[in-house]
Amino acid sequence: MLSTLLGYKRWANSELFDSLLKVHASAPAEPVHNMLRLLNHVYVVEQILRLH
Repeated sequence: MLSTLLGYKRWANSELFDSLLKVHASAPAEPVHNMLRLLNHVYVVEQILRLH
C-alpha cells in the first residue's frame, strides 16, 4: 500500500512540476499566485502527514 501511495505522489508531483515549468515569467499575477498557493497546500499536507 505504501508503495502505491508513493507511486501516486511521484506521478502527481511530476504532473504538477511539468505544469509549473510551462508557465512563462510574464504570466499574469493571479495564476502564478494560485500556483504558489497550491504548492504551499501540498507542502502543508505533506508536513501534516509526516507528523502522524
